Amino acid sequence: MPVSHRIPAIILLPLIHLSIDSNNFPPWSSFSEKNRMPVLIVLFGPSGSGKSQFVKHVTGQAVNTGVAGGAKPCTTECKRYDITLKGEDFIIIDTPGFEDSPPGSIKPLVKIARTLQAIGSSEITGAVYFHRITDGRLTGSLRSNLEIFRQICGEDFFPRVAFATTMWDIVGQKASTRYENINQELGRRYLRFGETGPEIFKCSNNEASCRRVLDHFSNFASTAEGKTPAQLLLLKELSSKSVTESSVRKTSAGREAMRKTGGNRGGLCVIL
Repeated sequence: MPVSHRIPAIILLPLIHLSIDSNNFPPWSSFSEKNRMPVLIVLFGPSGSGKSQFVKHVTGQAVNTGVAGGAKPCTTECKRYDITLKGEDFIIIDTPGFEDSPPGSIKPLVKIARTLQAIGSSEITGAVYFHRITDGRLTGSLRSNLEIFRQICGEDFFPRVAFATTMWDIVGQKASTRYENINQELGRRYLRFGETGPEIFKCSNNEASCRRVLDHFSNFASTAEGKTPAQLLLLKELSSKSVTESSVRKTSAGREAMRKTGGNRGGLCVIL
């Protein structure tokens, strides 16, 4: 007798790429084609950190990122990608960065919150945070970005977090040792979420290195099957509240974002 699961109707859409209108997110519906739910991964990181390149390599599809202020490609909306690898279904949600938002704005965080609330924490297998290895250590706004990501996840979700350092393909042979040392330092000092710290993947702008991330979450989903799912702190704090700028500001992630601005409206807000 087939097993019926409850997952978002978004999963049923026969699209490889979809920009999500989180104000009109599709309702939930039953799904019984397969006994195992799709592996759902949410991507976070600054604009230009390699999220869209990751999507391109694992889906084999060109990614239209748009251009922020005419300067560089970036993701400005939450976007969904469906893929099947070795018979297993994956859903990838790419999220926007905040670098090009007006000062004091948390609108990208609101977009992220609406999308995640519509999906539901119980459906999210894990989250990946992207960092350009060529940026070196996490200081200034890069450190701020990470702290907000930490507050989005919360401690209960830390075991489901992974990190991807990118741009390894442009690191020269002579500098490789230096960047390897930086990568190790990132793991020791900045990226320790919980007692053991998360997995850190080196993405070299190719399919093989990016698919290792999917394999990691596929294995995690297998071992976590049947266990009580962890919830993102952001969604716990929002609970059943309507997602607005006001409600998001009151969450730990929202307060962290506003703390970086130096006030409720002023200052520069650079997150995710």
